[in-house]
Amino acid sequence: MAGSVQRNPRFSKLNDDDVRYFEGILGTKNVVQDEGKLVTSNTDWMHKYKGSSKLLLQPRTADQVSQILKYCNSRNLAVVPQGGNTGLVGVSVPVFDEVIVCLSSMNKIIYFDKILSQIEPYVYEWTSERRGSISAEHGLGLMKANEIFYSKSRETVQVMASIKNMLDPNHILNPYKVLPHSLIS
Repeated sequence: MAGSVQRNPRFSKLNDDDVRYFEGILGTKNVVQDEGKLVTSNTDWMHKYKGSSKLLLQPRTADQVSQILKYCNSRNLAVVPQGGNTGLVGVSVPVFDEVIVCLSSMNKIIYFDKILSQIEPYVYEWTSERRGSISAEHGLGLMKANEIFYSKSRETVQVMASIKNMLDPNHILNPYKVLPHSLIS
């Protein structure tokens, strides 16, 4: 993969001082340099793309992530964030020697329903006014299926629902995750 892409020369290369800094934040246990342990993070789950990062960081708090990103920004170190490394297009696989920041250990994240319910309509409206989309490559998801109208006209959504009903009459494929439940017969 890296053969077809040129490494941007403005990015710094990792050095021992960088590793020591990260160990100071995360402890040595959460700064992984062992090639055997890096294989999974350097390879997408379909084994189509392979990266060559030499460093995997495993923060446990938002403060640690903030410190890591501030430092990487100050040093011009390229960063590849990873959640579950389950993407289908190799986005979360490092191309060169980027720092992998694995967020899967952050298991104390709280979803703020009340705050998000107040903020999201403004974000959706702003995005809609700019003819953007509120979905990702995997669709809208269970919580946002009803928000599709910010991105698509009612007529378009009705056509989508008709196609879905025709191709998936038992509604077994991604139920409730793409279209509003009220449109699926």
